[in-house]
Amino acid sequence: MPEVDRAFATRLARYCARHPVALERVTYDRAARAVTYRSDKAEGPTAGPETADPLEFLARVLVRIPDQGHVTTRYYGW
Repeated sequence: MPEVDRAFATRLARYCARHPVALERVTYDRAARAVTYRSDKAEGPTAGPETADPLEFLARVLVRIPDQGHVTTRYYGW
């Protein structure tokens, strides 16, 4: 296997093995009744922490789960 293909395969495998929401980045404050998610991005619109109501956070996560039997194609082609 050429080195370029090996690097691509490694990156793809790491991407596929990741969890969509890292539990290490999620904290719950019982006193404030709030969930905080810390992004790993340094800059951009999704950078930094974001605090939300627990039900709002759950709704944001659940909307990403496809319906049963629905096939999601994220990327097509090479």
